[in-house]
Amino acid sequence: MFDEINEKVVQDAIAFHGHLCPMSVLGARIGLFALRKLGAKRATGIKLIGIIYNDLCAVDGFQFVSCCTVGKRTLLFRDHGLLSADLFDVNAKKGVHVSLKGLNELPEAMHHALEYGTKMQSFVKRSFDSEEERRDALHKLNDEATEIVASLENITDEELFTARDIEFVAPPLQTKDMTFIECANCGEIGLREHLTKRDDEYICRICMKRI
Repeated sequence: MFDEINEKVVQDAIAFHGHLCPMSVLGARIGLFALRKLGAKRATGIKLIGIIYNDLCAVDGFQFVSCCTVGKRTLLFRDHGLLSADLFDVNAKKGVHVSLKGLNELPEAMHHALEYGTKMQSFVKRSFDSEEERRDALHKLNDEATEIVASLENITDEELFTARDIEFVAPPLQTKDMTFIECANCGEIGLREHLTKRDDEYICRICMKRI
């Protein structure tokens, strides 16, 4: 269940993702629950570090809510295929791990949300006889997503998630060598530390695979 502030955050997370999707809403709720458990607020700087354990739409929701980003190197991506995340408060030196409850504990609405991804995947792979048929199928999926998200609004975080405190083990923020140079083979500009030195030249990783 959302208060007015969190409802707006979730709606903004949906807009950030680009379309209504149960997984992006789930990611946003994981982020909000983690913040609540830490007693922390969204941080636009480097006060929070997140680790997300899947490459699904949930990543966008979690990123938006936590303000942890890949560009700031405060969002770390580990694709273990798990619907869970860690969030660390750098100043307080504490962290929390949030994951879904077991399947036999989850409300029916959450089971529908988990099944939605399979239906969307089937839609993407399906061949349609006409554009009208494709639009109708997509419209039905969108209606179903709307119903799922609406039903999840009436379910508390405690009914969906488990949380446990974890040791502050988030890696320290590391500065990169920001020296940019040109690949001697393709001419594209890249960070020197990511290019391979060969004789007196630097070659990017993509070109190294082709040479």
